[in-house]
Amino acid sequence: MISPLGKTQLRVILRGLYFLNLYYSLKVYFQNSTEKGGLFIINIQIDENEIIKLRKQFASKNFRYKNYSNIKDECFNCGNKENLTLHHIVPISLGGTNNISNIANLCPICHEKAHLGYDDLKNIGIFKAIKNNSLGRKKLVEYNQDTENILHRYFNLEIGTKEAKCLLGMSSKTKNTWYNILNIYKKKYSIPNNFKNKIDILNAQESKKECSYIEYNDTVEHILKEYFSSNIGLKEARKSIGISEKTSSSWKRLVSIYKSKFFIPNDFSNKVDTINIQEERIKTTQLNILRKKEKQLSS
Repeated sequence: MISPLGKTQLRVILRGLYFLNLYYSLKVYFQNSTEKGGLFIINIQIDENEIIKLRKQFASKNFRYKNYSNIKDECFNCGNKENLTLHHIVPISLGGTNNISNIANLCPICHEKAHLGYDDLKNIGIFKAIKNNSLGRKKLVEYNQDTENILHRYFNLEIGTKEAKCLLGMSSKTKNTWYNILNIYKKKYSIPNNFKNKIDILNAQESKKECSYIEYNDTVEHILKEYFSSNIGLKEARKSIGISEKTSSSWKRLVSIYKSKFFIPNDFSNKVDTINIQEERIKTTQLNILRKKEKQLSS
């Protein structure tokens, strides 16, 4: 009979062996792929700073809502619809990205199995995903007609660098692969080396101009009414108006106008965000208790 401590240690060892085996399997896969025609492959070392950035990005609620809100609301493996967790098919530490093609919704049990290396996860099998070319990885770039179509839009100044990289499944920090495929396109269509695409710079400048001053209008007043009625919190109100979390002057100005107009006391306090945080903590605690019970039942 194995003790609970022994089972935990065994799981850690099995998990380590799983990822070690996965790493070498992926390495062999990409090495073998270089022998096939039509593939343009660049070996990129995984940047530790980029890993940290991707993990912070993935943890952001706003990023998750914007990018993953349309993911099927059930476990990709067993169909369970309760306590779902977003899971990277290929871990970030092994070169995976936050692209939607590398994300799967899993229930707590299947999520734990995925991390422990169980082989009964039919729908999110790592090699099935690689075979279907659905990971959005940044290590393998196929220069084909689709790539050319995206670059054609880029060189015609229809899209900027950020959007082009996103469409190609690249990280925004990827440089070597990006420059190499640009050079292939330039040589093929005789594009001058001094060509510059400034779409992203122009968009940033326009965005800055638009956000520099926010006018008090009916829309802003309606949002502030929801805020002072405690129907929405500070974060949602600022986001709806288009005010950055780091910007305080615009928010204070608009709030001051609303307070003066509707005689709102200066000591008004909106506690929606605080309540949401407390509810989230309660849910997390309940989920942890559920996971512990599931582990006890399975052991």
